[in-house]
Amino acid sequence: MKRGGLAVFLLVLIIVEVQSRQSPQRPASSRPTTPQSVHAEWAEYLATLGITRSNFDEYGLKKLTPDELTSLATGIYLWNAKAMQNQVTYHCGPTAPQEKISVYFAEGGEHTPPEVVSAVKQRVRAIRDVEITFNERTADVYVSLLAIANENQAGRQIGYTASVTTASACEGSWGTDTKWSVQFLNNHVLYIDPTASGVAEAVVAALDAHDFEGARKSRALFKPKP
Repeated sequence: MKRGGLAVFLLVLIIVEVQSRQSPQRPASSRPTTPQSVHAEWAEYLATLGITRSNFDEYGLKKLTPDELTSLATGIYLWNAKAMQNQVTYHCGPTAPQEKISVYFAEGGEHTPPEVVSAVKQRVRAIRDVEITFNERTADVYVSLLAIANENQAGRQIGYTASVTTASACEGSWGTDTKWSVQFLNNHVLYIDPTASGVAEAVVAALDAHDFEGARKSRALFKPKP
């Protein structure tokens, strides 16, 4: 090969080598990755809507996205709120926790001997965990007390008769504006004794054993655990 042809050949090889080094390398081909979808998880607030943890899995709600679950929960809440506007509901007892059992007395008017009423209330106030309230709606126990003095045919007083009716003091409501007081009957008993103190003792003993004790048990069930 002539000297000029050899120089041209070497120059071509150098150019090709430089271009091959400067040309960008294509990245290795790879499949596009698809992002993993985020699924909803059960939360405590769902229990207030009637959806337990087991229901959540049973109904297939874990397949929803968090946004879809939020929309579903909002819809259930709004539906329940609208349904409650057309329902009659009742609430019984105090609306806030109280240290003592509260008792409301509905007295029988002017014909009820005052010595009977006084003796009954005196004994109720002596019970350590019971107090008398003058607000019917905040009472644990509603007591209607009617009493008369017994007389023989000669007009001589020979004792007393007391009629005691106990009930749960409740408040009925329809929607958000209409409310009224109502009592649900628990017990009705007649007591007869020659003395006012004897009648009062029997009345209060029965109240403490049945109605007051029932209120104590109910309060213990709903008492928050430490």
